[in-house]
Amino acid sequence: MVLEIEWPKTLFLPLAVNGTPSPVVASVPGTVEQCGRGYHAKVTIKSAKRVVLNDTSEMTEEDKKETALREQLQSFNTDLEDFYGLLGLNEFKFVASDDQVKQRWKLASMCCHPDKATPETRSKAELRYKAMQKAVETLLDKKLRKAYDSSLPFDDSLPEPKEGNGESFYNVYGSVFNANARFSINKKQPSLGDDDTPMKEVDKFYSFWLSFKSWREFSHPDEEKVNDGTWREERRRIERSNAKLRAAAKREETQRVRTLVEDAMKKDPRLVRQRNAEEEERAMKKKEKEDKIRAEQDEKERVVREAKEAEEKAKSDAAEAKIQKQMLKNVTKTTRKRFKKFGKIVITAEVFLVNRTKPLDLDDIEFVVKNSELEDLKALVQQFQKDVEAKTLELSYKMFCNQISKLNGEDLEAIAAKQAEADAAKAAGN
Repeated sequence: MVLEIEWPKTLFLPLAVNGTPSPVVASVPGTVEQCGRGYHAKVTIKSAKRVVLNDTSEMTEEDKKETALREQLQSFNTDLEDFYGLLGLNEFKFVASDDQVKQRWKLASMCCHPDKATPETRSKAELRYKAMQKAVETLLDKKLRKAYDSSLPFDDSLPEPKEGNGESFYNVYGSVFNANARFSINKKQPSLGDDDTPMKEVDKFYSFWLSFKSWREFSHPDEEKVNDGTWREERRRIERSNAKLRAAAKREETQRVRTLVEDAMKKDPRLVRQRNAEEEERAMKKKEKEDKIRAEQDEKERVVREAKEAEEKAKSDAAEAKIQKQMLKNVTKTTRKRFKKFGKIVITAEVFLVNRTKPLDLDDIEFVVKNSELEDLKALVQQFQKDVEAKTLELSYKMFCNQISKLNGEDLEAIAAKQAEADAAKAAGN
């Protein structure tokens, strides 16, 4: 909806003088632009001569987009350090041109000026407007913009060794190269392409990235502020020190990009096929020329290798047997030592067993140690330690006696049955 009002040469002031209207003569015809907070709450200014009502039913797609942009610019939720977000340039970010920055600033300065804010939001509007001014100054200054863009968060990570193999290569590495391409000084960047891209274009792509030149700047956490220097030589020293730190970071960045390119060249299915084809061709030529010599050499090497392997295997088997023997000896020694240690405690228990005419003693310990298998000793030691810690030695005492009976060839089942009868009779007597 366009509001254009032609005024006549004679206008009347709204306040009358002595009850009669006061005429004002205009030199030329013109237009009247309505304004004020109440007016702007109802309409969206399109230009100095055109306004569009906030009625979506009468708005074109272009008007709707501009209305949404205005709402974004007028929002107080945008981070004041996000210069692109403050100017509504998130969709363009790093590729936003100076003209786009100026156009958005023109729109922002018109709809976000603090004078148009309510008293409650005046302070917020002033902070936002100052941040917008700083954003425009930064984005229109090449040096400041380069430093700002370099400071924005960026994912420096590279694909893992297991990522980007086979058919997934183009999606995985294509996105990484596209992300890193934003730092390229040369804006004409070749594309990674796909599986059908000619090898000439593939070589051109990797040549570009192997000689990649970046405008990205790096600040170092250990940098000193130049303004902290109290005299000229001190400030120069700080500048030289900071330059060294940044140069080191720049070298790391160069190495990171080089690693990305080298990894991509290793996994690129097109280069893999090319390398395989070249390797096969070389192998065929070499095979035709060296078959006879290789056969003789292979035979000699086979004889030498088999003899060497046999010798090494014999030595390895002997060494392994020696190690196993020593390990068994050590384990046996340790197990026997622990059995004696806990056995001296177990034999102090007072337990009545029908198959024992006398209590266990040190001779029984030596008897079991000398005649028992290693696994039996391990089981006894494990139970002894458990019962000693729990201070309940009856079960260990019985197991000790059963082991002696087993070594003497006695019938353990008969002994167990006889013991059960004795225990039952003792329980009945109590």
